[in-house]
Amino acid sequence: MVTDVEKTMQTILSGAHEVVPLDAMKAKVAKALKAERPLRIKVGIDPTAPDVHIGHLVPYGKMRQLQDLGHIGVVVIGDYTARIGDPTGRDATRTALDADQVRVNADKYMDQLYTVLDPDRTEVRYQTEWYGEFDLARTLQLMQEVTLAQFLQHDTFRVRYENNLPLGLHELCYPLLQGYDSVAIEADIEMGDPAQKFNILVGRDLMERREMEPQVALLMPILMGIDGKEKMSKSLDNHIGVKMDPVDQFGRTMKIPDEIMPNWYNIVVGKVGDELAEIEKQIKADPMAMKKQLAHFIVERFHGKQAANDAAEDFRKKFSARTLELDDIPEAPLASFDPPTATNIIATKMDKSRSQARRLVKEGAVKLDGEKISDAEASIDKPGVLKVGRLFLRLT
Repeated sequence: MVTDVEKTMQTILSGAHEVVPLDAMKAKVAKALKAERPLRIKVGIDPTAPDVHIGHLVPYGKMRQLQDLGHIGVVVIGDYTARIGDPTGRDATRTALDADQVRVNADKYMDQLYTVLDPDRTEVRYQTEWYGEFDLARTLQLMQEVTLAQFLQHDTFRVRYENNLPLGLHELCYPLLQGYDSVAIEADIEMGDPAQKFNILVGRDLMERREMEPQVALLMPILMGIDGKEKMSKSLDNHIGVKMDPVDQFGRTMKIPDEIMPNWYNIVVGKVGDELAEIEKQIKADPMAMKKQLAHFIVERFHGKQAANDAAEDFRKKFSARTLELDDIPEAPLASFDPPTATNIIATKMDKSRSQARRLVKEGAVKLDGEKISDAEASIDKPGVLKVGRLFLRLT
């Protein structure tokens, strides 16, 4: 096990959104390493569906980094909380699952998580281990440890309460149950996205009440979906599945907007600091090449190098075929436009007004070699096929 405190802290903080509280994290790491005791890093999952997308893997990538330093990853399967449904960010009560469906989903979920995690340093724990022994009296005792006022500090609960939306008493129990999981497994660190901060800190409070060394919250950033607008989600169909076909993985990655590529290189590839700054420069210089590199990385991670090469070649052939179909379209040299902006080119060559040109760019209807142009007044500095709705112009 690596006993270097600074190296461990660098690993923890690299790419993290927030650590709460930071001083406690430093003290916890130093104490554990001095005792040559591995840290216990918790992530809880409610296996409400059997499929995992790469957005789900964000905390597990961090967990694997810490496993490689000798620490233990503890995956808590929420076979009780999945029957409630995490209320965070929801304006309606979620449909509960039965125990058999949760178990089936959990088995499939773990198979996909092991594409990232080290099985030899992973504990898989089911809430049934501790909640299966809870009777009503013990449940009520646990509920006595928090107040309604505390729960109404939770944004989701407060908004639903203030707007007179349905809010079940069982949903109020969710943060409490998630928090007690940390007591049961003696967690040192719990990871989640920023929306999980309240729930994780409830666990910290419950541990302190039992005179246990409380866990620290390690909040990881959210991966944007391929639409570049919302958090990655299957329900929004803006996701890339771990088990998705290599060609689909490659093609979907190629759809992401240029502006979110740094987010993906940071969270998916793990680039930080100077490396990420250099990546951002390369993205500005050649976004298409960097997107292909990213797509290759994702496919290779889940399907291997040959599958990634094949998917890249498939994309190249399809892209080339689309380009070849446009051999007879009109041409114009970039140098003939002063300045060579989308607005100027469209207004000059496509019988559109300048305001129409700007509106088309804003609506995402203007593309250069398949990539959306987002700034109507930015100079186009490389040749390619400009597509405006159903009109085409080859810029030379």
